[in-house]
Amino acid sequence: MILNAIIVDDEEYSRKSLYYLVEANCPKIRITGMAESVAGARELLKNHYVDIVFLDIAMPKENGFELLPDLEKNETSVIFTTAFDQYALKAIKASAIDYLLKPVNIDELQESICKVFEWKTLKRNQNIDNRTYTASLKGLSENINSKENIRKISLPDAQGFKVKDITDIVYIEADNNYTRFYFKDSEKMMVAKAMKDYEDVLNPEHFVRIHKSTIINLRYLKDYSNKSGSIVTMHDQTELTISRRRSAEFLERVKAYLHK
Repeated sequence: MILNAIIVDDEEYSRKSLYYLVEANCPKIRITGMAESVAGARELLKNHYVDIVFLDIAMPKENGFELLPDLEKNETSVIFTTAFDQYALKAIKASAIDYLLKPVNIDELQESICKVFEWKTLKRNQNIDNRTYTASLKGLSENINSKENIRKISLPDAQGFKVKDITDIVYIEADNNYTRFYFKDSEKMMVAKAMKDYEDVLNPEHFVRIHKSTIINLRYLKDYSNKSGSIVTMHDQTELTISRRRSAEFLERVKAYLHK
C-alpha cells in the first residue's frame, strides 16, 4: 500500500529537506504536494486525496492548528513537524499520530510512518470513527499554549537551522518581515520571518514587548529609567526605548515577574 502525503511548512529549506528524506527513506510514501501556508494546504486537500499531512505549527497568518478542521473531512493522519522541544510536545505525542522535531531525524521519520500504518490498520479492523481522532487534535492548540514548557526554538539560517535555548534570548528586534535575535553570548541572528511568529511561542512571564519592534527577556533586564523618556538597559549594556503606549504594561509585567 502506498500512502499519499503533503508537506506544509513556510520554510523552503524545511519543505525540501523533508521531501528528500521521505523520498530516500520511505518507499511506501509518495509526496503529492508541498505548501508554504495553511491556505496553500487547503488547495492541495481539494485537489488530492491525502493520507498524511506533515504539518508545521508556527507559520505566518495561520498556524498549523488552524488546518485541523479541514482535516475532519478526510481520513487524514497528522504528523507535526516543529521547532518546539520535547517538553512542550508531550501533549502532541499523546494525541497526534506523532511529531518530528526539526531538524528531522531519519529513524524518527521512519518510526512515524510506521505509526501511520498501524493507526490505519487499527481503524480498519476496529471500525474506529475518524472523528474521534480529529477531536483529540482540537485540544492540542490549548495544550501548546503552556509556553513555559517550551525550552528550545529552531531558527533557520542559510545552511539549515540553529537550535537555541529560549532562555538565552536577550532581546528581539523586528525589521520589516525579518527578525533579529540577540543572545546572552553576544551571538546575533537575522531570520527571514516576522517577529509576531516568534512572539506567539514565547512565555509572557519572561518576554514583554516594549515597542512595536522590540521584545525583551526580563531575565536580562538590568536597569530602567524614565528620566529622558522610558529606557531599559539590558545586561549587555544595550539601551532600548519603551514606547509611551507600552510603558504602563511594561511596569506591570516587571512587577509580576519580580514577585512570582
